Amino acid sequence: MSDLRSMFDAEDPDDDTTAPAARAPKKLVQQPSLVRRTFTLAESVIDAATNAQKTLRGAYPGSHRSINSFIEEAIAEYTANLEREYNDGQPFPDVEKIRRRKNKDSDD
Repeated sequence: MSDLRSMFDAEDPDDDTTAPAARAPKKLVQQPSLVRRTFTLAESVIDAATNAQKTLRGAYPGSHRSINSFIEEAIAEYTANLEREYNDGQPFPDVEKIRRRKNKDSDD
């Protein structure tokens, strides 16, 4: 096994001879805030997305470990395509966010 690994790696990955001061400092990445939303989608679309995500997870670098990340990337990619095609590659302007919630006190 070590002979096979040496064919691909010039160094032994277990051999950490880099001095602590020479290592690059770890960068802190701020995670985006998450928002819960509910969408109604065609069952066939959800089934196809779930099948693709579950079949491919872990099969290649960057594959999605969850259906949420799979769907998030699909939405982001489609939005970026729309921005390139219809808005010179720029984000669309913000629109007023309207939250529709039923008022518990109303009799409607």
